[in-house]
Amino acid sequence: MEAQSAAVRAGIIKEVKSIVEQALKLYSADRVGLVDYALESAGGSVIHTRCTETLETETALLSLFGFPLWYQSRSPRAVIQPEVHPGNCWPFKGSQGFVVIELAVRIR
Repeated sequence: MEAQSAAVRAGIIKEVKSIVEQALKLYSADRVGLVDYALESAGGSVIHTRCTETLETETALLSLFGFPLWYQSRSPRAVIQPEVHPGNCWPFKGSQGFVVIELAVRIR
């Protein structure tokens, strides 16, 4: 009897663990219900930007006595970061941009 109830408990624990893992996977999926395999944290990487050029800023983010010390620069890697706040993007020249992303695993 005890062995049977221990097996039932183990089955319930396994099912609850599966439900929690599915819920966490859904939460980390851009809130559209799909996993984002292109994210850098999931193993995705930018391998090429084709003909798209990064827009370099002319304004120094940090200067001392009017001399520029540091310019903020965003790389194409910004497109595979989970950041979704305005301004945290990859600025590029023109109205269209292209990026080639390599996924860590084959998706079926």
